[in-house]
Amino acid sequence: MKKPILLLLLIATMLLHGCSDDKEFKIEGSVKGTDAQSITLTYYAEGGLKHETITASAGKFASKGNSATPTMAILSIAPEGQRIATLVVKDGDKISIEADLADPLLSKVNGNSDSEAIAKWIADNANALKSRRPADINQAVKTYVEANRSRLSATAILSSFYIATGYESAADSLVSLLNADARRTEMIQGFNNVVSDYLGAQNSGPMPFLNLYSTSDSIININPLRHTATLLCFLDTDRQARDSVITHMKALHADNPFRRLAQVEISLADDSASWRQSLGRDTVGWPQTWVRGSVMASPIRKLGIRRIPYFIAADSTGHTIYRGSSIGNARRAIEKTLKK
Repeated sequence: MKKPILLLLLIATMLLHGCSDDKEFKIEGSVKGTDAQSITLTYYAEGGLKHETITASAGKFASKGNSATPTMAILSIAPEGQRIATLVVKDGDKISIEADLADPLLSKVNGNSDSEAIAKWIADNANALKSRRPADINQAVKTYVEANRSRLSATAILSSFYIATGYESAADSLVSLLNADARRTEMIQGFNNVVSDYLGAQNSGPMPFLNLYSTSDSIININPLRHTATLLCFLDTDRQARDSVITHMKALHADNPFRRLAQVEISLADDSASWRQSLGRDTVGWPQTWVRGSVMASPIRKLGIRRIPYFIAADSTGHTIYRGSSIGNARRAIEKTLKK
């Protein structure tokens, strides 16, 4: 009699375990380059945003959540906000991740087809994502969406990576390409909420101190607390775009000494030679710097720069007073702060 009873108990245990798994999704993995750092899981479920904080041990982590329907989840390193994975998950899923802080765009993901497809797309388009050039990134998104109109991975990639500023009409057209199940209002809204929350958390802190390589072949320190206002101008080798920016910077510089207004050019050129060539023979009164590794470089990746040119302005407390792609709006925010 004992064997049938034991068998029944084993079956019952397995059934209970299976039911439990069906009521949650699980995410586990490892992050090379981290030890005991916190990892944040952000996802949308039951009409609201969910946040889970996970502490990695020896680079390994495990977490779980609940969502009866497919939802997007973002895993990021706290407090820097560096994204290590973008997922589509639902109850019953078991996701494994292998990430490396040295190159988080190459994270390996296994567990369901949509999450795996997102990771593959990110890795395949790592160069475009690192450049943050809207045209290149948006073309990569467009190509994927057109070929995968019925997949939630397409909705996640479109929500997470498409740069809509200046491409609003094209963005609407891409959304309309998605099949009905992939563009349900609650699905797209949920995805957008996760992305907006992630970017907001990533960029909400004060402007950090920066150590940057300058034209004098030395490292300069940028500390917003030393000035009434600070303006960071992120540029590439486009001379025409730079000339337009320099006009505004020269006007600001003429009215304000460096102790009041710290303006800094930060080039995201591919190499130092093309950076120096892009400067021409201009003589300016502010630091001109270059960052190796583009926007994914450690000094600036936490700033969440999404397009080039890009501008971040802060007051004397380091509080951000402007963030965006308009030098005119940045200038107005600076001038308003300097009048106080």
